[in-house]
Amino acid sequence: MALTVTRSVVGILPECYSSVVVDDPMTESLELKNLITGKPYYIRVASISDAGESSLVDSEPKFITPGGVPDPIALPHIRS
Repeated sequence: MALTVTRSVVGILPECYSSVVVDDPMTESLELKNLITGKPYYIRVASISDAGESSLVDSEPKFITPGGVPDPIALPHIRS
């Protein structure tokens, strides 16, 4: 059974949606800043060249959740 696209409906992007364009074709990694600890972020990647634009592809892993820095260890209670 083949499916056919009969119409395209523009959706609404999530409130916190953002995109990044990397101009250097030699870039192999990207540091994402200002992420919220404990909130999952879903990452998708596309390539743009003279030949056109690729489809979006999920990153591996499909999402990341920043863990943050742990709280300092409390001082021990010493009993005599």
